[in-house]
Amino acid sequence: MTHCIDYAVHLLLHPVALEIGAASLDTVSMTERVDAARYLRSEQRQQKLAAAAFRRSVLAGVLDVHPNELLFGRHAQGKPFVGTREQPCMAGVDFNLSHTREAIAIAVGPLACGVDVEHVGARGFPWDAAALCFSAHELALLERVGASEREAWAFALWTRKEAILKADGCGLLSVAPHEVLTGVHSAGFPFDAQTVTFQQRSWRVETRRLDGGWIVSLASAHSAGAALAGWTVYRWSAAGAVPDASQG
Repeated sequence: MTHCIDYAVHLLLHPVALEIGAASLDTVSMTERVDAARYLRSEQRQQKLAAAAFRRSVLAGVLDVHPNELLFGRHAQGKPFVGTREQPCMAGVDFNLSHTREAIAIAVGPLACGVDVEHVGARGFPWDAAALCFSAHELALLERVGASEREAWAFALWTRKEAILKADGCGLLSVAPHEVLTGVHSAGFPFDAQTVTFQQRSWRVETRRLDGGWIVSLASAHSAGAALAGWTVYRWSAAGAVPDASQG
């Protein structure tokens, strides 16, 4: 069975602001709980559980199944896939997950997709490694950006690179980040959707900047005429993830 879905990004803010509720925890598998238990800090364990519950909630809604029915695995190159007992690896569905201390992002689409989220205020950009991260053109572009915005622009460019690498499935270990071009050519549009070529494939890259300092980028396998991705922002509540209309 092939599922007909559109590209979408689901972003959960402040996932560890509250304890994970029993209803959400019931959907998390024993494997996911054991994985979370490996972390020493309670906050890290809570975030791993929140990510597992949120991933199940989003994908169950997309695939119209109960969250407990979902099974997860990885392809040979490490890219994750989702399925059920009846269909261990579902066709026509790709997803990717990213998280920081303050947010969890999940991208879903009919073809390959990758997502990356960063929080500008959580930590400074490692400028001593900028030459490894950015091309000469990108470094020159960052120099032209005002000092007050340079940090946000650097994270925006970085999330675009990460999203492309994750969508492609090759990872940072096999490609130098400065070799991944982001589609940003001037100081006027770091957050617009652009089509870029990487590994002989076309990728559409979209970036959003949310109130509170979050920057999120989505890379999706380009399909001519396809609509831009839908974006939904959630906040954590005692009942689980609920849509946040203020970030629409």
